Amino acid sequence: DKFYDILFNANAVLVKNEIDKIFEKFVAMSELCEKHGVSEDEIRNFIFSEQDKIYNGVNDLYIELSGEILSQNE
Repeated sequence: DKFYDILFNANAVLVKNEIDKIFEKFVAMSELCEKHGVSEDEIRNFIFSEQDKIYNGVNDLYIELSGEILSQNE
């Protein structure tokens, strides 16, 4: 909830820039997966079998993104 408060109350340009960075990284990772033959099924299976890693990684990303936005929003 705090993450979304930060998103909605911070400077919209900063939020957009940080979200754009995440999408760029996602696209790069998708391209690398495709280049190295990692299928959508393998990705889904990884998400299912590594739920703790995914959960912790998402939380880390929320913290990182919040910190980036807050540090630039001052």
